[in-house]
Amino acid sequence: MTRPIPTDLPDRCWSVIGVGGERSCGELAEYIHCRNCPVFMRAGRDLMEQEPPAGYVQEWTEFLAGARLRQSARVIAAMVFRLGDEWLALDAKAIGEIAPIRPAHSIAHRTGGALVGLVNIRGQLQLQVSLHKLLHLESNEGMSRATPRLVVIQQAAQGATAGATWVFRVDEILGVQRFSSSDVGPVPVTVAQGIGRVSRGLLSMGARNVGFLDSEGLFAMLRQAVG
Repeated sequence: MTRPIPTDLPDRCWSVIGVGGERSCGELAEYIHCRNCPVFMRAGRDLMEQEPPAGYVQEWTEFLAGARLRQSARVIAAMVFRLGDEWLALDAKAIGEIAPIRPAHSIAHRTGGALVGLVNIRGQLQLQVSLHKLLHLESNEGMSRATPRLVVIQQAAQGATAGATWVFRVDEILGVQRFSSSDVGPVPVTVAQGIGRVSRGLLSMGARNVGFLDSEGLFAMLRQAVG
């Protein structure tokens, strides 16, 4: 037989005479804890079923919509690096890994252009190219205290176009930074010709202007230069 729910208990009895209060409720002998008592359960059900106050739904709708906008505002993750005197950025999704500088093995009859040679990356020989030459930038190798690195970029296969892996040397790496789409400004007409061909825009990082490279445009330029 189901025991009837007491009707003579004070409002919010669980915090007055229950486990949150003086513990004098006679129902505790059977239910041990207020969360097992039908009075507590009924109060919870009534709370969930009650009408929200005026403006509550609209307020939370606007707040959650704003949260989504704030979250999507910084959707660009890009690795920032330096070639010579130029700071550049590339979509982080195109970055395979960062590796220490290691010797490249030249390829017969393929010297003098953007192709440097073959370099060993995790036991596999990959094509190393010179973005300095490809983008017509001066290299300050040996003139900076920064540590140069090899950057491995990877292009996923798209339709009839096979994926590819390329390696290039950078003079310095700042790391992965996040930007919003509003941070991308137009490309000035004074930007070097090579960079201008593959630039998505200009990113502002304080006093530092960073050329944001288009990864697909860069891959196309690499295939054209090496193919």
